[in-house]
Amino acid sequence: EGDMLYLTDLDYSDPTGHNLAEVKIYGIVPIAIVRSEAKSWYKDDSNPTLLAPSKAYDGDYNTFYSVKDGDAVGNFLKLYLSGSFRIGIIKLTNRLDGCCAERIRDTVVKVYSGNNEAGNCGTISDYDRNKPKDVEAQT
Repeated sequence: EGDMLYLTDLDYSDPTGHNLAEVKIYGIVPIAIVRSEAKSWYKDDSNPTLLAPSKAYDGDYNTFYSVKDGDAVGNFLKLYLSGSFRIGIIKLTNRLDGCCAERIRDTVVKVYSGNNEAGNCGTISDYDRNKPKDVEAQT
């Protein structure tokens, strides 16, 4: 296991959770996400993994990771990479059904190498409700 991509929301006063359809990481070589960790996610009683963190990198843009409203304070999503890489672009894709596009706002994207912050990619400050597709964070 290598570097870790860390996503969190700075607006802890907002009780609404994130929705992410896909996270793609681009560098000189292909970069794979091997596992994830999150403080919480929305768990449907009939299908507890329906909106699990792994949905943010399963390659299917029709599925998504979602944090339950009211459980967003202090929430985070950690995506562990298959090694240490020079990252060029990180693309976060919102849900494609157009719902909840604003939830990506104030997401902070950082890269860690071990326990050390290796790069702060920035904070996502805006979104387009009519085109809620990709938001790029460059390292």
